[in-house]
Amino acid sequence: MLLLISTALALPPHDDAGQAFLDAVHRMEVAMRASSTQTYTLHKREWVDGEFTDEQTLHVRFRLPDEIVLTYSGKKEGRVVLYKGADWNDGELRVDPGPMLPVLNLDKDGAIAKDGERYGVMESRTLHVSTLVSRETERVRVHPVWVDEGVSTVRGERVHCFDTRAPKDEDPTLYAARTRVCFSEAHDLPVLVEVWNDEDGAMRMVEQYTFVDIDPSAGLTDRDFDPATYGM
Repeated sequence: MLLLISTALALPPHDDAGQAFLDAVHRMEVAMRASSTQTYTLHKREWVDGEFTDEQTLHVRFRLPDEIVLTYSGKKEGRVVLYKGADWNDGELRVDPGPMLPVLNLDKDGAIAKDGERYGVMESRTLHVSTLVSRETERVRVHPVWVDEGVSTVRGERVHCFDTRAPKDEDPTLYAARTRVCFSEAHDLPVLVEVWNDEDGAMRMVEQYTFVDIDPSAGLTDRDFDPATYGM
């Protein structure tokens, strides 16, 4: 399993909001290390080709180290995407685009597989988001502005939210100029992640991901990742 970076000792002195955020990140890391299988629903919106996309809904099954199944609702209703690692299917996705269309094998990072989305299939994992939050927190060398928004509710789940401004003008390699993360009060994993960057000539929200009904101990089996289960 990918080990997440502990951040608490890597940063300069911080205020109460910063300490609360670091504590939340640490709890997230612990929770993610304890979770080898997950199910959840991902609602996503992204800035693509000069506009913010309509919300897309994906139902996700994930098992370490890198098995994932996505089934789509809404605009891409009926689509199923399966990936089982580099040693299966020549490392490609198995994709059922929907009724009356043939099953495809696609490069998981290729433009066709992304189909108008900013990132590939593996970026749909809570593991990816959690690792990114840990990595970027550790990389901040100048004290960012942390705002502790306190406890609220996102899509019916009780969460603790933080708004972070990072010095991307000083270090353009940072992932985001502003990030808002809401951690579940029940299981400590990220429920809402919103990202702002200077894109297309303006500071704008470019990513919004909401993870709903996360089951961090779903007990998935081989059948959940068998192509025959999905008629593929």
